Amino acid sequence: MTVTKRPLPPTPSTGNNNNRKSVTDIHYENTHCNDLLKSLEQKESTINNLKIIVMEWKKKAVEYEMAYNEIKQRLEEKEKFLMKQHQAEIDALTKAQVDQTNENLDLILKLENENKALKQQLRIENTLIDHSQQPSSSLTGGLGYTSQLCDTAETANQTANSAIVDGRKQSDELIERINEMMNAMEGTLHGFNNYKALEETTTDDTNTTAPPLVSDTFSSSEEDNQSIEVMPTKQSKKKISIKRLKPLVF
Repeated sequence: MTVTKRPLPPTPSTGNNNNRKSVTDIHYENTHCNDLLKSLEQKESTINNLKIIVMEWKKKAVEYEMAYNEIKQRLEEKEKFLMKQHQAEIDALTKAQVDQTNENLDLILKLENENKALKQQLRIENTLIDHSQQPSSSLTGGLGYTSQLCDTAETANQTANSAIVDGRKQSDELIERINEMMNAMEGTLHGFNNYKALEETTTDDTNTTAPPLVSDTFSSSEEDNQSIEVMPTKQSKKKISIKRLKPLVF
């Protein structure tokens, strides 16, 4: 006959220690879980606040981009208008100067032809005088008429020379005005390019730094009143060369 041995029951001191440890562990775990929940709630609140801030910044970025595009479009339209206006003025002045020069050239050619005809007639009459022994009354009258024609031609030549000098002076003044307009136009275009480059640099800086708040009083009148600094350029001046004509000398 075999006898089975029963295990001894745990002593009271050992059971109490285990119970105390389990209660302590549960309390610690509860405290740790509460701390984690609080930390998680704080993180979620921070994330929500950051999302709101990001949405506000995105809205401001869109507003800045729209304002920039509007200003850029206005500047481009103004640039095209100025270019067309300057080109039209240059074409009109050039056409007027060319017409004036052509008129002067036609007058000069006409006077030269008259001068040649009068000189030829004078040579023929001088030859007839040399071969004749006694000048006739008709020849004397012809010489007087020829002398009168020569005086008239000389007076017309002097008038033409004066007109050429005046035309030359007007041509110089016109060329100077055209050069000034070209310099002003080139300076304006260079200022627009500098303004565009400055706007692009400012846009790049806003990607890393906080952009300023958009004012509610931002209007198109303030945009139109913005001053643009015109920088001098080193480009060569465009000049119109006009052939100078020498005055006729008899």
